[in-house]
Amino acid sequence: MGATVVAGGGITGLIAGVVLAERGHEVVLVEREPEIGGLLRAFDHGEWGRFDYGMHTMFETSIARLDAFLFGLLPADEWEISAGNSRDLAGVYARGRLQRNSPYVDLRDLPADDRARFTAEIIERAAATPAPRHPGATAAASAAEYFERRFGPALTALVFEPAMRKLYRRPGADLSPLAARIVPLDRVLLWDEEEALLRTETEAGLRAVVGYPEQRTLPPGRSSGRRTFYPRQYGMFRVLAALERRLLAAGARIVVGCEIGDLVADGGAVRSLELRLGTTTERVSAVDLLVWTAGLPALAALGGVPLPGRPDPASVTSVVCIATEGPLAVGDLHYYYSFEPGTSTYRVTTPAGYCSGAARNGGEPATVELLLDPSAGVTVEQAEQIALAELRATGALTTENRVLFCRAEHLKAGFPMPSVRNAALVDTLRNGMTALELGNLVTAGVLASPGVFFQTDVITDLWHKLEKH
Repeated sequence: MGATVVAGGGITGLIAGVVLAERGHEVVLVEREPEIGGLLRAFDHGEWGRFDYGMHTMFETSIARLDAFLFGLLPADEWEISAGNSRDLAGVYARGRLQRNSPYVDLRDLPADDRARFTAEIIERAAATPAPRHPGATAAASAAEYFERRFGPALTALVFEPAMRKLYRRPGADLSPLAARIVPLDRVLLWDEEEALLRTETEAGLRAVVGYPEQRTLPPGRSSGRRTFYPRQYGMFRVLAALERRLLAAGARIVVGCEIGDLVADGGAVRSLELRLGTTTERVSAVDLLVWTAGLPALAALGGVPLPGRPDPASVTSVVCIATEGPLAVGDLHYYYSFEPGTSTYRVTTPAGYCSGAARNGGEPATVELLLDPSAGVTVEQAEQIALAELRATGALTTENRVLFCRAEHLKAGFPMPSVRNAALVDTLRNGMTALELGNLVTAGVLASPGVFFQTDVITDLWHKLEKH
């Protein structure tokens, strides 16, 4: 039996490694960075403790065996479990105010005539072509087309086009429909609870595009019902550590600071590859299975599939960790997005909302994720000032919240640019690798399968693929 090589030490690679090692595979997990964990690693800020890179609660997948595996990574009493209408409380900063009632943009303060016009456009489109639940199921060529098909040109111009330009510095026509799925931009709020419930239940197509205005009183059947779980003592690094322990206990080998090169494939299979660790190399001469979770571009390069053009550059992602005296003024929100033009904040996460053990050293932690123009050359010190200024502008950071700690770090690999061009490049690379028909290759991770982006979807996609091996 040859080696099973897992490329990538993020949560997807770690799960793949554990599952296969515990089935008896001789697993070698390879990570390019000096430590495993990917985006689920923690920033260690000394006396202020560790901070997650952002929002990382885990959702149930509705696959019993997979959920049992994930939940079993920690003892049952070490999980913080949220269910019902309190499981994922999200808000949004839009139109000059911080909404706590829903992550969908609230338009109920608009004149009744405007809301009636928007409703008429939505009903007309819903009757002609029922709106897909999410952009992954649409044939739209761009985010702009996706929004106009769902909401019409007036709402697209008022709400969605400014949000796209704010988040990605590009018009919706240049962005993939995936850009609309990454953040909660598939619905708007137009009516109060009673009218919203009546109309979305009785008028065809409205439920897919008009949201319920209060997430805390969402009627039964309006959500997936899946629970969320998160380490009670705070930190997804605890889940990573549990995966690492199981991986090593199953006899696997973990190699960090290592890259894969010189992949040889013939006869419909990966035959061998090279591990490059500093100035030394090691040949894996018999590959039983290669599980690739380290991104399609790097895999395609090894497979000889050329990249047909230059990708559009991503934003610089800066994660600002703060601790304040007293919680931010966001109520019970777990996190909120910012769609407000002129801001750099993408998302603010307040762990105290979903983790009772989040507080430390007399302070309440929060993280602010910024998406910065790569041409602006924003320093980490400037990022810290931007984050605090924008927290104050939303009203989340008040004069009563003394800032005890603030530290920014720019990520090496941050938020992807979901442009039409980049989506087409990824599709080309994925199709090129599929055409090689390598029977012992499993690809997993973001966009390894069409439309797969969020962590739960990525893990579910991996699980299904591993069941075939």
